[in-house]
Amino acid sequence: MLDFVFTLCDPAEQEAHPVWPGKPITARWTLPDPAAERGPEQAIAKAFHQAFMALDWRIGLLISLPISALDHLQLTERMTEIGKS
Repeated sequence: MLDFVFTLCDPAEQEAHPVWPGKPITARWTLPDPAAERGPEQAIAKAFHQAFMALDWRIGLLISLPISALDHLQLTERMTEIGKS
C-alpha cells in the first residue's frame, strides 16, 4: 500500500492524477523536465542538476515533518506547500 505519491510533471500539463490503491496522499511537485532540455551538454547537465537539487530540497522538507502528528488534510496541505517551494 502506498502512503504518498508525488507526480513530477511540467507546470503546463494538466493531467488528472490516476487513482492509487489505498488512497495515498498525493501531491503534484511540478518541475521542468530535464530530459526535454536541448542545447549544449552543459545546459543539459545543469537542467538535471537543478531538478535533482529541487527534489533533494523538497524531500528534506518532507522528512522533517511531524507526520504522525498531522491528519490527512494537514499532510495534503503540507505536501502541496512543499511542491511550491
